[in-house]
Amino acid sequence: MMKDNLNVNVLALCIMISSLATNFKNKKLKHAIKVGDIKDFKKISIFNIGEEVEKNKGFFTGRAWVSNLENIQKGMSNITLEPKCKTLWRKNDDKYEILISVGGIGEYQKENEKVKQINFGDIIFIEPGEKFWLGANEKSWFNFFSLVVDKQ
Repeated sequence: MMKDNLNVNVLALCIMISSLATNFKNKKLKHAIKVGDIKDFKKISIFNIGEEVEKNKGFFTGRAWVSNLENIQKGMSNITLEPKCKTLWRKNDDKYEILISVGGIGEYQKENEKVKQINFGDIIFIEPGEKFWLGANEKSWFNFFSLVVDKQ
């Protein structure tokens, strides 16, 4: 039941984000998100890129930027990864995580599954306790929203 209620709320949020991002994407060149400087990526994003994550945190394999979006939805962040940057294997013990791709090309892998590509507009649903990683592919920046919601 919780998952059904969660899906309705997330669906509304996804539609809003997707329509904003699609409208913006249609006005920009696709190649602007290919390998390049962060200034190039900022030119094509409608979302605040946020602060660069300290490299010593040990969570990402490359440069990453995070913008907290708690003012829009509790547990929501906008995350931008440079090409080839990935998260380490991780899991959310008591939480669902919904990943909404809003720019670039990404990849993710759930434990015991093959690596899958994430394209603009894709929505990935991660169950509590499910082990996974995600990141940008080698030739593109990757921008996504992460929404983390309690299991109960």
